[in-house]
Amino acid sequence: MQERRRFVRLDTRLPVSYQVLPSGPSQTSVSADLGGGGMCLFVNEPLKLGTTLRVTVSLPDRDRPIAF
Repeated sequence: MQERRRFVRLDTRLPVSYQVLPSGPSQTSVSADLGGGGMCLFVNEPLKLGTTLRVTVSLPDRDRPIAF
């Protein structure tokens, strides 16, 4: 089977915190399948399509997490 993804994906687990915007509580989770086009995020509750999140990812080689 031919790979059709535009970006390379890393099958790695990283600690993540996320918040449903505009005012949801901050929650912790784990990411998987990280790549240039997005990531898989394991969440504690079902999210509706189009839900906006603030996500903070902790990378092993960085002192500070990355927020987006």
